[in-house]
Amino acid sequence: MKRYPITVSLPQQQGIVLFLSLIILVLLTTLAISSMQMTILDEKMAGNTQNQQIALQSAESALQDSELWLSQQPTTPTPANARIWALDALDPTANNGISWWFEVGMPANATSFNTNGTVANVVIEQLAAQPAINMSGDNVSSTFFRITAEATGPDQQSRVLLQSSFVGGY
Repeated sequence: MKRYPITVSLPQQQGIVLFLSLIILVLLTTLAISSMQMTILDEKMAGNTQNQQIALQSAESALQDSELWLSQQPTTPTPANARIWALDALDPTANNGISWWFEVGMPANATSFNTNGTVANVVIEQLAAQPAINMSGDNVSSTFFRITAEATGPDQQSRVLLQSSFVGGY
């Protein structure tokens, strides 16, 4: 007797499972890459904010240091002093190509922020002197100063420029 093998014909595979799994894998990869890019952007923004805050704190410290220095002077500081400028004074050597910040700006004595590599430049301008107008007999006049502080962050890209007005009675 002849034996014939019984063959069961299976339906042809269409490959839909493989195709769907590849699509899901592509979607998950796209989602992961997008998430990584957002995380990197957040890190950059946090770093830039930190650099800006360090520069701001350094400039504020320089302003406070300069105001303290002015308040401790026994007599009215004059533009002949190394830290005081006359109002609207021009760069003494305008043709040398060096910014006046680097020529005349004084590093502030704000030691609390010098450890992170930031140094603030300060210019103090004498604006005007007001003679004493009180009736008490004191001969105290008021002198007005404009203090400008410029500081950069540790990355040298964040810059802050602050100004304050100071009135000293001498």
